[in-house]
Amino acid sequence: MNYQFTVQINEEHIKYASQKFFYKKILKATLLVALSIVLILLAFTSNQQWDWSIGLPVVMIIFTAFFLFSLYSRLTQKRLSLFRKHGGKIDYEFSENSFKSHSGWATLETKWDVFKAIWIYPKVWMLWSGDIGYFTFPVEQVGEDIKKFLKQKIVSVGGKIE
Repeated sequence: MNYQFTVQINEEHIKYASQKFFYKKILKATLLVALSIVLILLAFTSNQQWDWSIGLPVVMIIFTAFFLFSLYSRLTQKRLSLFRKHGGKIDYEFSENSFKSHSGWATLETKWDVFKAIWIYPKVWMLWSGDIGYFTFPVEQVGEDIKKFLKQKIVSVGGKIE
């Protein structure tokens, strides 16, 4: 069975998908940073002084937090820049064996086994591949038959539905 359809991505979709990607992939690091802050504050309150054993972790945590925020900002700005330059129209073609995508940004044809998961959110579905990145499907623009096909394909190649 083949499916051909077009979606129109807008800035809201891009920002929402970037946020969800960030939380999905960077959440563990963010939680570790938060836990580290709590542990350092506990250590500081127990000995009531700043020395290298407290100062060094504080500097590392601040650097890590800044790096994570910069990474999120850069990802979002890069996608918004591409959107503004090339527009948001994306043509998809799905078959049993291949996934095709064509837009002003890029053209891709690949087999389904490169995809590791589909992330389902209220506003978008995101098809994830560790090698390629993610593809965004606005919920209101994708039919139920295509959603069902996507779920079946991802499960058939050993991927997860999250």
